[in-house]
Amino acid sequence: MYFVGSDGDLLKANRIYDNTTAGNGGGGYFQSIANMLLVDNLIYGNAADADGGGIGLAVSENVTLVNTAVLDNRITGSGSLGAGMYVASSPNLRLLHATLARNGGSSAIYLINYSSEQVTTTLTNTILTSHSVGISVTGISLVKINGILWYDTPITVTKGATATVTVANQRTGDPVFATDGYHLTGGSAAIDRGVDAGVTTDIDGDARPQGAGIDLGADEWLAPRRVYLPLVRR
Repeated sequence: MYFVGSDGDLLKANRIYDNTTAGNGGGGYFQSIANMLLVDNLIYGNAADADGGGIGLAVSENVTLVNTAVLDNRITGSGSLGAGMYVASSPNLRLLHATLARNGGSSAIYLINYSSEQVTTTLTNTILTSHSVGISVTGISLVKINGILWYDTPITVTKGATATVTVANQRTGDPVFATDGYHLTGGSAAIDRGVDAGVTTDIDGDARPQGAGIDLGADEWLAPRRVYLPLVRR
């Protein structure tokens, strides 16, 4: 999947998986786009020989990803970057309720800015698990993280000298995924730990919140509901 030069597109409720590319963006590559909204997308099992095992994004502006699961993607080329996502010189990128898990070959998210002007990236209500490095940031960049669960990621953030990263409401703990690798189960450390990002449904279309608070990641956990059977008289 390749987008170039588009403006105002919507990409919703797609399952992008088992793709391989010799270039950037195993699951999708987006270049010189603006004002794009990606909602309720599952991107898994893709591979790139260059940068961005799951998604590659370059020289784009005002891109928002909502309820996005980036899972089990990988980069295979020597020196490739961004096993889950590779982002280059793309101001005002927002990730709302993202789950990144088990992407291999580099950091889960690699953010680089080649321009001389600062770019800002915002991550809100993120789960990031099972990576050697969580988020890498280089260049004149500002990354604002609010609400994040780290698990099985020994190095959470690396940054260059001109990069600034702020982190609020961070937690560590097991997200306890279901067998599909991204839906939450009852013991998850992500339940009720999020902040209000203005997102009222999850990746499945279920309402947020379901319990006492908003869950981190793409999925909102649905507590088991009691079923009352009608009284049968004998």
